[in-house]
Amino acid sequence: MIVLALALALTLLAALVAWRRRSSSARDLASLLLLALLGAGFYWRLLLGDAYAPAGGGDLASFLYPYYAYAARSLHAGTMPLWNPFVFAGMPFVGDVQNGLFYPINLIQFVASPQLSYLDMEAMAILHVWLAGAGMYLCLRYLPKGGVGELPALLGAVAFMFSDLFVMHFGNLNMIAVAAWLPIVFLLFARALESGSLAGAALAGLVLGLSSLAGHIQPTIYNGLVLAALAIWKAIRERHAGRPLTQLALVAAIAAAAAAPALLPAMALTRETPRAAFSYWEASHYSLSPLRSIGIVLPDLFGRDPATYWGWGDRVETGYVGLLPLLLAVAAAVYLREKRWVPFFVGVGGVSYLIALGDTTPLQGWSYLLPGLNVLRAPGRALYLTDFALAALAAIACQALVEAPAPSVARQALARYARSVQRSGLIVGVALLAATILAVFLLQDRDAVIFHRAWMAANSVARAGIVLAATMLLLNGPLVRGKAVGRTWFAAALALAYLDLASVGAYVDIGPNDPTASFRHPEALAFLHSDPNYYRIDVSPEAASAWQPDLGCLFGVENIRGVANPMELQRYRRFLDLAQDRGSRLYDLLGAKYLLLPKGEQPGNAKFAPAFGGDSTTDIYLNTQAYPLALIAHQAVGIRSEAEAEARLRQIADPGEVVIVEGQAESVAPATGPERLWFSSRGNNGMTLELELSQPAYLLLTVPYCRGWAARLDGRPAAIQPADLAFMAVSVPSGRHSVSFRYTPPHLAISLGVSAGALLVTGALALHRKRPSLTASGSGQ
Repeated sequence: MIVLALALALTLLAALVAWRRRSSSARDLASLLLLALLGAGFYWRLLLGDAYAPAGGGDLASFLYPYYAYAARSLHAGTMPLWNPFVFAGMPFVGDVQNGLFYPINLIQFVASPQLSYLDMEAMAILHVWLAGAGMYLCLRYLPKGGVGELPALLGAVAFMFSDLFVMHFGNLNMIAVAAWLPIVFLLFARALESGSLAGAALAGLVLGLSSLAGHIQPTIYNGLVLAALAIWKAIRERHAGRPLTQLALVAAIAAAAAAPALLPAMALTRETPRAAFSYWEASHYSLSPLRSIGIVLPDLFGRDPATYWGWGDRVETGYVGLLPLLLAVAAAVYLREKRWVPFFVGVGGVSYLIALGDTTPLQGWSYLLPGLNVLRAPGRALYLTDFALAALAAIACQALVEAPAPSVARQALARYARSVQRSGLIVGVALLAATILAVFLLQDRDAVIFHRAWMAANSVARAGIVLAATMLLLNGPLVRGKAVGRTWFAAALALAYLDLASVGAYVDIGPNDPTASFRHPEALAFLHSDPNYYRIDVSPEAASAWQPDLGCLFGVENIRGVANPMELQRYRRFLDLAQDRGSRLYDLLGAKYLLLPKGEQPGNAKFAPAFGGDSTTDIYLNTQAYPLALIAHQAVGIRSEAEAEARLRQIADPGEVVIVEGQAESVAPATGPERLWFSSRGNNGMTLELELSQPAYLLLTVPYCRGWAARLDGRPAAIQPADLAFMAVSVPSGRHSVSFRYTPPHLAISLGVSAGALLVTGALALHRKRPSLTASGSGQ
């Protein structure tokens, strides 16, 4: 809540200062506060704790909440979370862009609130919905040679901020966070193109890059493509491509540099993960089916909530922005084509809608062939670009009602359009309503599920009919009768659009049950924390609904598993697949000392002994044969490939006795006396171990191997060899030694420097733009 409260407080303070100074910005700031108030009304149940979103938690609870909580806890302790030891036996934290570690808004939240709550997560999502509306308002107000008044801009802002993406993907915080910045980035670049300013283009690139740090590649690429389309459109209109394309190149360079702290480590990490380009069949999943296109008018016809959705195909966005904004957008597209920005927004809306249709049309397939776009899936998400365009067109149409006098050609054309909509809307509406009511009547004694679907469809048509009737009544005055448009009309239009969107969106995918309940196991955690040794747990997949797999990120308990993550290390995933049998010694090598099973379920192997049964949902068993997290191996086998390592692991009876290293195995010898191994220190990003060896041996550390790990033996650099397919080993001579391991993400230092360079370049361009001319007025003397 801290970041949301801070944003509101700063906006209110700025509004008060502007009002005291009688500044022209006071009304704009007041409009932003009104949008915040509308957002609070939309999400009032979440803010008051009456409900939770998404229902069941979704990715927001199971994935982002524990990762964000880990980042906040680490930063508050003075440690940069480079590595996450609490999921999948350990994996890179920097480099997994989904964490949003370097995103400025996240950093403020992490530093301000070390004990992150789920309400904080919901509040950050609400903040970005408001940011989407505020950005849209400012974009519409200050578009060069096409800005609209405050009231039309408010209508467009409401249409965009409560559109499908922000309603249906509320739990995908990183996605809506990136998408929310589109209007602001668009405005900055549009003004830069109009003025020819390199400083403005650099600022647009900086905002684009920083917004991408929120951690979702798809809206980042889509936002960039909209800017590319804008530059090309500008070049075609002016028949001079040089300047716009130069500015576009600068945007791309600054954006890439600003995003470097996440981008460069992620590029290095991707090579070590199973994630690769999707096949086209995978990339076209979650497309908008043509039949579902009716959702742009009837968004809840097939059910909008995931619990009640019954339509054909995947549940995806349909592009709904409200009936009034939609009708106004169509009017602008058809009758206001001479307006400067109308053709561009029509183009963006049309192309993005065709992409959203996925494999229904070839356009998404063609885009799949372009470099970088083959990593994207779920083309239905492109509809937020459609909604952006529709919201802008609706505001332009509203502005035309203000500007055009009653007898004007534009007013007359709009009047004809309004009459045709009234007639066709009446005919289609009555037919649909009659058909759905008839279906309800005929199916009332049939299957309850089928009857419920018919009832939902009838309600959807009836609701849309009421909204359409109100819309026609509202448009009747200015369009059909030629009456002047005033503040009362705009207030009614804004209220209608808001109530329309709220009626089908405010309560979508919310539930009464706290999704963090499965994080609360105080007695079981107390038992686990009472064990002074270093170990891991194994939360069985069957227990994951009662005990969140990523719970350890909040409470410092290491797990060999975690919530599915495309950035999971590939070597470790292959080892985990080999060790599926809990009775095998390979499983014991994972260091899972405790096994968590659903209450009453038995582990099925005698090596597991009951350890704790005081939790209401989960039983904890002790694995009596689990290996420690570090071992001394006096036998070593060198191999040349991961495939060979896999084959060897299948053959070895006791992996605790022999280590399989990639490359040449160093000389080792059987122990001739007592030996010791212990951790002298251990943190999230590294550890130090002490050894006393009677003969040369390998130190095997069962922490997943990846690029970025470095070892030092008695203070000198030591070579790390991938061991047992997934882990790390260092050759150690006889005697007493200290071996330290430290993880540093590849290219992190360089990427931070590059990002700082982007800030400096943008600042230098801005200063150069403001620098007064040095030419003397009397130089001719």
